[in-house]
Amino acid sequence: MTIISEAGAQTTQTPDAFLTSHQRQMCADPTVKLMITEGINYSITINDTRTGNQYQRKLDRTTCGIVKA
Repeated sequence: MTIISEAGAQTTQTPDAFLTSHQRQMCADPTVKLMITEGINYSITINDTRTGNQYQRKLDRTTCGIVKA
């Protein structure tokens, strides 16, 4: 997977590495954390057009390390 930033720089990541990075960013977002705490779960899915494989990562309290009070 090639990711092109707004600055025009290109990096290549595996789908799993991309999803892990995206998961960390989402779990760090205060708004997303609040919604997950309230019971909303997210699922991030990407399709690899070269291989036809689909990769998925779920975001919930467990994956984001949120302890329900």
